[in-house]
Amino acid sequence: MSKGERLLSGIQKSKKRFYEPLFLFALIIGVVCFRIALAAGPTITGVQAGSITSSTAQIAWTTDAVSDSHVDYGTISGTYGLASENKCNTSGATYVVSHCVTLPSLSPSTIYYYQVRSMDAGGAYNVLGPYQFTSAPANPPGTAPSAPSISVPHVAGIPVNLYWMSVDSASWYNIYRRTPPSSGPWTIPASNLNLASYSDATVAQNMTYEYRVNACNQYGCSSDSNYGSVFISGNGDTQPPFTPDGLTEVSSTMSSVAFSWHASSDNVDTVVYKIWKGSVFLANVYPPSTSFTDTAVSSSLSYTYTVSAMDAANNQSFPSSPLSVLIPSPPTVDDSPPTPSASILLESVSASEVRFSWGSSLDDRGVTSYKIFRNGVYLASVTSTSYSDVSVAQGTVYNYFVKAYDAAGNQSLPSTTLKA
Repeated sequence: MSKGERLLSGIQKSKKRFYEPLFLFALIIGVVCFRIALAAGPTITGVQAGSITSSTAQIAWTTDAVSDSHVDYGTISGTYGLASENKCNTSGATYVVSHCVTLPSLSPSTIYYYQVRSMDAGGAYNVLGPYQFTSAPANPPGTAPSAPSISVPHVAGIPVNLYWMSVDSASWYNIYRRTPPSSGPWTIPASNLNLASYSDATVAQNMTYEYRVNACNQYGCSSDSNYGSVFISGNGDTQPPFTPDGLTEVSSTMSSVAFSWHASSDNVDTVVYKIWKGSVFLANVYPPSTSFTDTAVSSSLSYTYTVSAMDAANNQSFPSSPLSVLIPSPPTVDDSPPTPSASILLESVSASEVRFSWGSSLDDRGVTSYKIFRNGVYLASVTSTSYSDVSVAQGTVYNYFVKAYDAAGNQSLPSTTLKA
């Protein structure tokens, strides 16, 4: 091979070594992009808030593919802290294209921020937001209560345990029930209920029932709540687990709440604990664990938690006694200085010592020290209200003043000046 041929061959090999990694890199990027494209979640459109009352609101949207329905909401944009998957009209279907979720336990006349989430059966999801709405003012005296939001299990044994968040100004509740189709008539299995829960034993196995509730007082009744659908299991186990007890706060910070409870028991076996934040489902916890930490909280806000137990037949207990937790507030900044010290007074003077005292300063959190200045230069720091300067020279004139300090380092204005 000639010298020119060897040179040409070397150049071709160099080009091959240069372009092969670039080709592999491009191939990898293409595969990743293809996977990302495959994993893209359903497209969300038409997000809007409606049916807004002082305590509830409904969020609706549509997707281009069947998917589930979730709304994150709260009073701080981007942080939220609450979540709901309570369907406005529960049909039993988890994956739909027309979505509507009820947000419960709102405060009157409050701005709420929210985002919607939808995930398909393959795990691909999409999120859209934030949006905002303002809840309605509180019901004035002399009006009917707002509509409650009911929680209905998808599958249950006998009896069916139902519960809802209590409504301000409500004196009693009425339960309504029907069997599908959804256009059928409603019956009233129970009325004038004083508690925000009901156990319905007048159901039959292998049947589907729909429930709703309203709240009443002496001025009238609210509009009807959302309705939920439940299938009564016919597998033979119709006994729900015992209600968990001992729900106790373990710790809380400005960003989390940890709590625990006593284990529930069941005639067969408890398979999951359901954690609720207000009337909103929060998480599943699986035995033997009996604790949970909520990290979706905001400082200075109060949250209420309950726990229910469910067995393998989807029999669900009543919720535990509620646990209310107030999230700590951020520490306040101390930017208030102490007051100036009262007049500085000469007590004694000699050839080798000048002794003087002053009146106490005042501070909203307490004075921690006084600093003495001689001829404008820092001399000493004390916690008392007197000082002896033993570093003086005979025949020299000195000017003294005092400043008070608190624990945050705030300093007062100088006291009057003592000439000695």
